[in-house]
Amino acid sequence: MNTIVRLILLAVALALPATTVSAQAGFEWLPPDGCEILLSLERSDVLDVVTMDKSQEEWRAFFADEGLPEAELNTLAAYLAIRGPVAESGLPASPADLTCEALPMEGRQLLMEQCQNCHSIGPVVLMGKQPVAWVILMEGPTHGVLELTEEQMQAIAHYLHFNAPVPEEDIPPELNQPLQGY
Repeated sequence: MNTIVRLILLAVALALPATTVSAQAGFEWLPPDGCEILLSLERSDVLDVVTMDKSQEEWRAFFADEGLPEAELNTLAAYLAIRGPVAESGLPASPADLTCEALPMEGRQLLMEQCQNCHSIGPVVLMGKQPVAWVILMEGPTHGVLELTEEQMQAIAHYLHFNAPVPEEDIPPELNQPLQGY
């Protein structure tokens, strides 16, 4: 994609009304992400957990006895494997004070803040794709204005892989507009 087209797309994205979500209000229909799932477990060792370095399979085994639905277990394991470990220096002293804002941005939040800038996310969450297919799409010419790291693309890709498709009836109509130019 040439520089002029990128600049035009960037200008359009910046000129759009603020459709991103800072507080995630109105997006309750999206399945929870790893941080939300982790904090919902109310583990007293959560500060130790987020500083551990494990593979996705190791995280699945670690949380196997929590009784999580399969999609939530996979989402949590992928989040911690891709976005962790977290440096202890950035964490609060008490597990009760840990919030998702103190942890690396998760796939759900990245999806809302990055993707929603240029197009509705409804049609996106209706698609079921493997993580590699999502990354290829994000690296393609239609997404040339994205400035995501590989880690951020992986977070989005794995969130979508484990949580999409979302039932169409759950998506608000204003967020389920056709994708233009895809």
